[in-house]
Amino acid sequence: MSFKEIITEVGPEKLLPEKLLPSLLLIKPEETDQGIALILAEVLIPGSQGLSTTNGGVTALTFVNNLPEANAKGAQLQTCLKTIDTSPAHTVNWFNVFAKVHEFLFDASKRNSQPSVASLTQFLSSLDFKSGLIDIFLSYEWWFDKTLLYMLQSMHTQQGAFDIIHSKNLTLCYEEEIDDAPELLSFINIAKLEVQVMAKINSQTAQQIKMQSEGDKKLDTWLSQFFDLHCRSEPHHVIAGALAIADKDGYILDRIDRLFAFMMDRPFVDANITQLGKVLNKFKMYDIQLAIAKLIEYYTNRLNSESLNKVIQASTSFDLFDALLKKANSMTYSLYLTFAIEASNFGFDYKKATENDLKITKLRPTVYQCLLEILETRTAQDFELTQQQAQSLDAQVHTNSKPLKVSVVYTLLELIKGSQGLVDSERLKNLQLSLLTTYPRLINFGTGHDEAILKNEELYSNAFPPQVEQEMKAYYSKMYNKDMEIKEIVDMLSRMKTSDLPHDQDVFACMIHSLIDEYRFFSEYPLTALASTSLLFGALLQRDLIQGTTLTVALNFIWESCNQPQDSHLFKFAVQSLYNFKSRLHEYPIYCKHLLKCQSLSSHAKMYQIVKDASNGIPCPDTNPQQAAGGHDNAAGPSSPGITYNSISATKKTVGIVQQEVPDESTSDKLLFSVNNMTSDNMKDKLAEIQHLLSENYFSWFANYLVTERAKTEPNNHGLYSDFLFAFDDAIFYEYVLNTTLSEVDHLLRNFKDSTIDRSNLKNLGAWLGKITLANDKPLKRDQIALKYLLVESFDLKTLPIVIPFVCKILDQASESKVFRPPNPWILGIMKVLVELYDCADLKLNLKFEIEVLFNSFGMKIKDVEASTLVRSHNPKPEALAALFGIRPDSASLQAEMAKMSLGGPEQSLQMQQHLQQQAVLMQQQQQQQQMPHVSQVQQMRQEEPMNQPIWLQPIRCIFQQFARQQHFHPKP
Repeated sequence: MSFKEIITEVGPEKLLPEKLLPSLLLIKPEETDQGIALILAEVLIPGSQGLSTTNGGVTALTFVNNLPEANAKGAQLQTCLKTIDTSPAHTVNWFNVFAKVHEFLFDASKRNSQPSVASLTQFLSSLDFKSGLIDIFLSYEWWFDKTLLYMLQSMHTQQGAFDIIHSKNLTLCYEEEIDDAPELLSFINIAKLEVQVMAKINSQTAQQIKMQSEGDKKLDTWLSQFFDLHCRSEPHHVIAGALAIADKDGYILDRIDRLFAFMMDRPFVDANITQLGKVLNKFKMYDIQLAIAKLIEYYTNRLNSESLNKVIQASTSFDLFDALLKKANSMTYSLYLTFAIEASNFGFDYKKATENDLKITKLRPTVYQCLLEILETRTAQDFELTQQQAQSLDAQVHTNSKPLKVSVVYTLLELIKGSQGLVDSERLKNLQLSLLTTYPRLINFGTGHDEAILKNEELYSNAFPPQVEQEMKAYYSKMYNKDMEIKEIVDMLSRMKTSDLPHDQDVFACMIHSLIDEYRFFSEYPLTALASTSLLFGALLQRDLIQGTTLTVALNFIWESCNQPQDSHLFKFAVQSLYNFKSRLHEYPIYCKHLLKCQSLSSHAKMYQIVKDASNGIPCPDTNPQQAAGGHDNAAGPSSPGITYNSISATKKTVGIVQQEVPDESTSDKLLFSVNNMTSDNMKDKLAEIQHLLSENYFSWFANYLVTERAKTEPNNHGLYSDFLFAFDDAIFYEYVLNTTLSEVDHLLRNFKDSTIDRSNLKNLGAWLGKITLANDKPLKRDQIALKYLLVESFDLKTLPIVIPFVCKILDQASESKVFRPPNPWILGIMKVLVELYDCADLKLNLKFEIEVLFNSFGMKIKDVEASTLVRSHNPKPEALAALFGIRPDSASLQAEMAKMSLGGPEQSLQMQQHLQQQAVLMQQQQQQQQMPHVSQVQQMRQEEPMNQPIWLQPIRCIFQQFARQQHFHPKP
């Protein structure tokens, strides 16, 4: 009698779990599996085995009123099954049991009969006594797989249902999770079931979806949403389930790739890296090459520094790096080298590996080319990363992106430099600039202070601390505002370069980095700023403050600038920089030979000759050590006091009839207090206070204070003081201020000390003098200061370096004038002399810059004004020069000044004149024939500055004539 016949005789109403055991024990051993399968099939799909002909085939075995009852009946059945499984008389093959269950439910599958939550609860409860039984059931492909998955996901919400999450008899995805808080997908076969169901849903055709009932569609949607949630929250479990599927279709393989990429994309925090390690170990269980392939695929699909860093971190953390490196080397050498270099952050000796490869002759070209390409790529990526970090409020943006370390960049670059022509030189040149821009601490690396340099790299990566950036800006601001000499800047940088303080090294690198980074904007710099920059640049080279790669980049800048048009800003920058380290040019003979090929340089005869000599190893003596150290161009400056300028007439005298005196302390304190607190906003109130206190007998004292204590040192307040002067509206006070200004100028010129303070004060007084005269349409009379005479006189006295900036500052104020700006013939006459000096006097570049800045303020260029011939053709004897300008020199000082004109006396000055005259002849041959007949030098000067009328009449006449032309009538002559 079969087991089915036995239990049929028992009767459906008596077929209770506790009464099954005697019947089961009567089964023949060979029929045990079949008998157990029959019971389980009936429990899973009640009525499916035909054990009852009433009540729809339902027996007492499966009839329950609620889930707790189902769970209890399952536990009773579990006792029976456990007894049979442990009985010596019976051997249960559970794989065979479930095969029979699947077979017994064939008809039910045709009818699409579905289990209920109650039947599934009883079924699972009955099996939860031995590890692996539920796993065998879940591993089968059931026609009700969607229903099964839905029930498993929802059972925990239903009171009394089987608590599968806390079962101890299901296989986990990862053994190490045994003590973790369980999740449904922690079990491998449930995770596998979910992936299989989703693959099935995904494979449905449009027609199949259309044929679905609304209930099936809702079920698919619900399952899909749960799957998406699990992919985000438990990707490692989903991957484990997918890997457990034997036949993986395209959907499953794609899902594995996507989820692995998702896990790699997440921040590498503790929980995420732990899950990633589980997945990689799972890959290794199936095939270590699968793990390697996924890592390489992740990087090659992204090719960025973050993905590279994560791949190396993951491989080194989970003992995959050696296999990764071996696989990469079998693919491309570039990939291998990329991984090896990145692994330097994790202790791998990339240098030794690379040097070993360079010993292989056939491999050397490939190694160098790959090194170049890798550095190019990483530099671009790291630069972008640094920019993103700088722009983000969160400094930890892309926390897994780690730029190459400066030490690594330095080593790789040094390797490439030894390529001996195996890499493209232009690419290498561009790379070096990119490296300095991206890794600014590379600037001084390798010079003996690496430990100090690297300390801040650990804290700030490639960026500088905010305080360092602020300090850099402050120093440059002081330099450009003339608050610090260039020499002071260079001395400071020299000290910082050799310092072992991380802050000093950062400031040094930051300042040099900013200078290099600014090169691309040099062509847009104002000439004054460009002049200072050129002097600094040359001084850095002269003092050997930039070396190695930084030196190469700096010299390339000069070479590129030398190839620019000779009237361009960049060419001026190049020439001034070269001149400022001319005494060291012979140390770079090959570089100088390249410079000689620059066409623009040949137009600068003096600099061209210096470079030519240097190319042959001939040194150029540095005649001006201070300039080489970063000071101003003082070579032509006077060193001894007492020089007299006949072009300036400044005598202290009483204006008007009131005797001058010094005010009492109370009055002076009140006056000074008013000036100290005067602003453009309170000018009216302060003016009233001063007018009340300042009587005419104090004018000389107050004018002296205003000029020597204020205007001379406060150029930024010239506008305020000028407004006050004209608002005070007193002609006598104005004369005192003007006379005091001229006296102070005369004193400075006579007693000039070659210092930054004196230079600054003289330029400030020039700007002030122009402000209170030309800018306000008031003339500068020739009997007070004759500017053309002053320029020619200073040429003979060799004081052009101090006089030209002074004169330019005066004339620059005419840009605010309606009367004295070009085409006013008076100012054009002075500008013609400046052009002559520009062309013929062999001026240093900073003096030429001063002249160019003046012309720019009028919207003009040097070529717009024809040079005079005054300087080249005048008689250098003081009495002759004075006569030329209609001024009688002081006879008492004439003999003294004769000796001070030059070291060689008047004879040497005459020789200089002959040289200038020769240059004049050459220039005249190049100029077009003049339309006006030639006139004598004295006649030309008198046409520009008539002796029989004040100079201010000429500008007015010019404007009147212009107005007449506009109105189409002519004034009477």
